[in-house]
This record gives sequence, C-alpha cells and structure tokens, in this order.
Amino acid sequence: MADQTEPVDLYSTAIDSDPFPFYEILREQYPAYWSPGGNFWVLSRYDDVFRAATDWETFSSSRGNLVDEIPNRAGGTLGTTDPPRHDRLRALAQAAFMKKNLDYLVPVVGEFSAAALDSIAGRESFDFVGEFSTIVTVGTLFRLLGLPERDPRTIRKLVVMSVSTDKAKKGRNAELDAAFLELSGFLTEQVELRRKNPQDDLITRLAEAEIDGDRLSDREVILTTSMFVVAGVESLSSFMSMFALNLAEHAGARRKVAADLSLVAPAIEESLRFNTSAQRF
Repeated sequence: MADQTEPVDLYSTAIDSDPFPFYEILREQYPAYWSPGGNFWVLSRYDDVFRAATDWETFSSSRGNLVDEIPNRAGGTLGTTDPPRHDRLRALAQAAFMKKNLDYLVPVVGEFSAAALDSIAGRESFDFVGEFSTIVTVGTLFRLLGLPERDPRTIRKLVVMSVSTDKAKKGRNAELDAAFLELSGFLTEQVELRRKNPQDDLITRLAEAEIDGDRLSDREVILTTSMFVVAGVESLSSFMSMFALNLAEHAGARRKVAADLSLVAPAIEESLRFNTSAQRF
C-alpha cells in the first residue's frame, strides 16, 4: 500500500491532467526519487536520464518498461530486453521492415484521412480521437501489418486498456489483462495464418526474417506484432491529439501553419518537443 503522504503519487489523476508541475517537483526536490507506490526509482534530470538510458547493465529493461507491466510480456519485446537479446530482436525487426519500401503508405494515410474528414465535414463539433485520429491510426497500422479490418474504436479501446493501470487498485486488474489477451489472441491467429499462407505484409516478413540462420520465435513474432499495434495506435493517436491541442491553444501558430502548409513538418517536430505524446506511458 502506497504512503498517502508521498509527494509524487504515480497513480494520481492530477498527474494525468497536468504532469509539468510534478516534473518540476521531481527535478528540483527529488532528482532520484523512490516511489513507494510504484516500488521503483524515478530519475528526472536530463543528464541522469541520459546516462541511465545508455547504461543497460545497471538500469535493465528486462523487467518491463511500464509502471505496471503487462503479464508475460517482459523479455519478449524490443522495449523489455537488454543487449545482446535486444540487439538480435532489433536487427531481425529491421530486416523485416527493410524488405519493402514504405512509401506506399503515404497514399494510404491520405485515404484514411480523407474518409475521416469527409465524415465530420460541416459539423460544428466532433470527437477528434474517436472520429479522426483513431480512424487514421488504426487503419494505417492494420494496412501496414496486413491485418483484416476491425472496428478502429474497438481496437483503440483494447490498446488503451492494455497499457492502462487501475488507479484505485494501484496496479493491473483482470479486465485490463483480458484486453491485452484478446488483442494478442487476435494477432496470434494472424501469425499462424501467415505461417501457413505467407502474404506480402509485415507480419509475414517478421515471421520470415532471418539473419545468419537466426529467426524470431512464434512468441517473439506475436509480441513484436502486438507491440507495433499497441505502441503504434496509442502513441500515434496521442501524438495527433496533442498536436491538435497544441494548435488549438496557440492560435497564432495555427494560423501560420494553415496559411503555409510547408510549416506542417516543423510544427510537428516542435509539437513533439513542446508536449510529447510519450507522457501517456
């Protein structure tokens, strides 16, 4: 049970709403903070974080990279392994990506974006996440992976639950674990189908990727695919939402971007620096 007087409670909804004041408390008062609720150390100053990120022998990722780790995931994904296993997984995943140029996804993204925009055109209000960013994100990722179409909102709900925490319980619960099992079960079926009938898609390339006779195991293919879906849907959808929020709150910047579309790319970079979607994790 976490000490209710701890200065930074990781399960506080106030941190979700506005994390920046808590970042300042950590940096200025607790640069190396032991979280009783999370049962781990938190580093918050840039130099300390940089050193820790590059010193995997001291600061291992093998026990997971979420506040409350998804059961049976640690040790099987890029984000939850250390060298040399991490290097092996990364090399095989890169080999799968490099087998096909991804430029073909540009019109695919345009297709999903246009369809989503058409559905909300002329309306006074709409749900940006539910009716736009989720449609574009899930549609693009599923096309990349070669997955059959599924309702984007259902997929995003499963993804969000997969990486969420029960704040009242201060940890995972059965419903959250079941969401990840449902998602990974769907992807397991797709991997098994590719083993039997290879296709021109990323799942097949992951299953067939080989370096000096080394290939990914079925579990590694399934978990890697699951993490592409989970991390891709959540981080990309959150990025789009944060970008929209940042433009909404900075009208001058929004008007400049709208008047000169060549500013979109640098605006995206600045948005990521200013208020990154990675905070969702």
